[in-house]
Amino acid sequence: MSASAQPANKRVIKGVIFDMDGTLTMPVIDFAEMRRRCGVLTGDVLDTIAGWPADKQHAANQAIKEVEDEVHSEAASGSDFAIYIEIE
Repeated sequence: MSASAQPANKRVIKGVIFDMDGTLTMPVIDFAEMRRRCGVLTGDVLDTIAGWPADKQHAANQAIKEVEDEVHSEAASGSDFAIYIEIE
């Protein structure tokens, strides 16, 4: 199959919207809690963690993942998890 050919049963993605400031959706990640759990209260979280020893990096990254997983779990159980916008 050529790169331009699409199977008949597949939808074609025409665009992606990134809502980084909460214009379209309500941000639900508690970044203060994420900072508290990984132990970075000020500064850039990922840059700070990158300078730590491997075991401490792993623990901090696991804390971040746990906060994200909690949000995904809560969002997946709601009806507004996926929003489709069709523009013609």
